[in-house]
Amino acid sequence: MNRRTICRLAGTIVAAAVVASPAFAEEPFRIGSPSELSGKFVAFGAQVKKGVETAIEVWKSARGGKVAGRDIELVVRDTQSNPSVTVTVMNELMRNDKSDVMIGPGGSNTGAAAVTPWRQDKDHPIWIVPGVSTTVVEKEVGKDPYFFHTFAWTYHYHETNADAMKAAFGTNKKVAIIYSDGAYGRAHIEAARKYLKQAGFNIVGEELIRENAPDFTPSLFKIRMLHPDVIYTLVQTTDAVLLAKQIYSAKLNVPYLFGTAQAILPEWKNAVGNVQECWTGVATWMPGLTYAADKTEPKLFPSSADWEKMWRAKYNKEPEYMEVGAYVSTMLALLAVEKSKSTDRDKIRDAMVSQEYHTPLGDSKFEPSEISLHQAFGKMVVFQQQRQPDGKIASVIVYPQEAAQGKLQACKY
Repeated sequence: MNRRTICRLAGTIVAAAVVASPAFAEEPFRIGSPSELSGKFVAFGAQVKKGVETAIEVWKSARGGKVAGRDIELVVRDTQSNPSVTVTVMNELMRNDKSDVMIGPGGSNTGAAAVTPWRQDKDHPIWIVPGVSTTVVEKEVGKDPYFFHTFAWTYHYHETNADAMKAAFGTNKKVAIIYSDGAYGRAHIEAARKYLKQAGFNIVGEELIRENAPDFTPSLFKIRMLHPDVIYTLVQTTDAVLLAKQIYSAKLNVPYLFGTAQAILPEWKNAVGNVQECWTGVATWMPGLTYAADKTEPKLFPSSADWEKMWRAKYNKEPEYMEVGAYVSTMLALLAVEKSKSTDRDKIRDAMVSQEYHTPLGDSKFEPSEISLHQAFGKMVVFQQQRQPDGKIASVIVYPQEAAQGKLQACKY
């Protein structure tokens, strides 16, 4: 073998090595997920994580392991339900992990903490949030074109609740509000006042309670003196558990107990047991909805009934509202990348804005909200925990009429 042949072979080997080198391989499409996998808001983070993971599994089953020719990689980091840790996690997902799209978190407190580091990164990626109701986030995000919200803002909650109350028992009822001193309660109180007053209800009192306080009974004694028809609560997680138990123990004899999202969480229902009966809540999704499958992507977006059936078969439990939201959000991101054939954030954004699908959450079309540019799934349903003939307590949709499975009932204790 002459020297020229040897050199050619060596060159071929080097060239092959360069082509095969990971440094020259096409980068994967990377989804970064800041999720509360521990701490106070673990119920939200666990839902987001499971929804994202399930969407990727379904995509791979229907489309194969790639999107737009790229491998799909998921990076989940635990925010620990801590604002300071959330800042670190957001920076890691953007700078170290090079996320093309971020999905999460679920809770309002962590969501509020995530905004600043995201905005401070001049090349911040597409950020899809399937939770976080506080309008603090909406105001801070403003009209940033790379932010997409796939959950309800606070005003969606209270507009829906007030309409449901008005439809069920008319107006001129007395309402007492209990709200927490954290980001959640303070973010909700103004919208609650606005829509309750607009609907014609008389707010006879407001009680501000401290998050993580060991006892709420002093506030409940004050409310007893007001004789309200409705107790309207703006609290979440462990505070919502303690408050429900103490309202029951205090025997306030209030006909209606209204909440926001806490009454749909398995953690809340398991913790309060039979005390959950007659509590209402409001959510973007509930078991029993009858949205149709998408005509173009029925494998990715089956009917809400078929999607629920799939989830029950896979996890042996009913799906939670943020699991559905994270699933749909992830699928919309994957479809946008497929359509744009790119991981460029501008192309993904344009594809996200232009697409419209019928999903298990309803119509996915993004429209401007009161402040931000891209909002979907603000339509909500009101449900009540009602005792069934077999003695079990079930979530029953009571509003709107077209989705209702039953009527609002007064509390019996």
